Amino acid sequence: MTAVGTNVGLAADAAVVGLLVQWVPRPDAFVFSVLTLVFLVRAVTVVRIPETVVPGAGVPASLRPRVRIPQGAGPRFLAAVPALVAGRSVTGLFLAPAPPSSAASCT
Repeated sequence: MTAVGTNVGLAADAAVVGLLVQWVPRPDAFVFSVLTLVFLVRAVTVVRIPETVVPGAGVPASLRPRVRIPQGAGPRFLAAVPALVAGRSVTGLFLAPAPPSSAASCT
């Protein structure tokens, strides 16, 4: 769900920004303002979500990140890493020319 939500959010944001660039007189200032407002609304929403986990012994101990791979899943995890890196690399490849091309179309 997290991966789908992130990608749908990126696509929706890109579509909205694309529409704003086409129809707003000063898209650079307007888009920045809109995205800042959206970020602030999302930040307030996240802060207001109730915590579902009771902290463990001591607050610092409960905040320490614990990243683990289940025992026996190491080879499968390592086999999946190239596909994960390739997927993000392709996204970067397609998103990298977006700012210069959009700047050229606005002038």
